[in-house]
Amino acid sequence: MKIGAWQSAQMLAATNPVDAAVGLATVNAVLNQDVEGDNCDLLERLDIKEDDTVAMVGYFHPFVANLKDRCNLMIFERKPVAPGVLPDWSAERLMPDATVVILSATTFVNKTIDRLLQLARPARSVAIAGPSTPLIPELFEGTNVKLLAGMEFTDPSGALDVISQAGGTRRFSPYARKVTLELK
Repeated sequence: MKIGAWQSAQMLAATNPVDAAVGLATVNAVLNQDVEGDNCDLLERLDIKEDDTVAMVGYFHPFVANLKDRCNLMIFERKPVAPGVLPDWSAERLMPDATVVILSATTFVNKTIDRLLQLARPARSVAIAGPSTPLIPELFEGTNVKLLAGMEFTDPSGALDVISQAGGTRRFSPYARKVTLELK
């Protein structure tokens, strides 16, 4: 069965995570084009200090390697993947103490984005990161989201090949450009 982009985008509202991911990918495919952002390092832009408490929802391995010895780092995951990673439900109690918050764009798919943004209100800075980040500043008006770090796919067919082979984010590099947008 073939469906159009509009029907596919509506799948973002689905409770099934696979359908919701297809919906988010469709929205991004349509809207994440010709984005006027740069390819700077998200962590540099966040200006993380030694006395900061960073809450990260989703295990971003390169960020963890960079931050683990630089600040107080709390990582929340639905399925804790490493020692010291906290279960996602503990964000309710711990995230309000964070000064910097990095949220995975997967929070759109699993429908936790709204609650996590509420919990992150006391933070100095909030970023949404990952290849599925919607690079649409208007979505974040009225929040304290300061940075969006995602991807603009420059070769969709190459990206589809990576996806069809169950390839991860690092394999997208030849087919996309990293984009960081600073929100006003």
